[in-house]
Amino acid sequence: MEESIAQKLAARFRSGDEFDSYDRDVIDRLLRHTVVSSGAARGERDRLYRKYRETAYPKLRDVRARARRVYDDVARYWRGRWRRDKDANAPPSDIKNTPVEVLWHLLHYGEPVSVSALRTILK
Repeated sequence: MEESIAQKLAARFRSGDEFDSYDRDVIDRLLRHTVVSSGAARGERDRLYRKYRETAYPKLRDVRARARRVYDDVARYWRGRWRRDKDANAPPSDIKNTPVEVLWHLLHYGEPVSVSALRTILK
């Protein structure tokens, strides 16, 4: 049976190997997948999506429009500033107490979900 990527990385870690940025990215993705796979983590992620919707678009009632706008905002942050913010231990001071702070917490649970998944989450 072939070793999984996680098993190979674990063996390298135990042997004291150094990890480059590619290795760290793979490890980060594996860990995030493990975290979001749990029901409790998914529930918290979904709660944060709803909180963002309530904070950013409190008067928007159309489910499709809400899902599209939330997706666009999350994807924009994820493609842009998230790359700089993701390694911080806490949200940067300039996004504290703003809707973007919710996005910072949300993206620690992984990549943005699809628009159709958001329609279900935001109902």
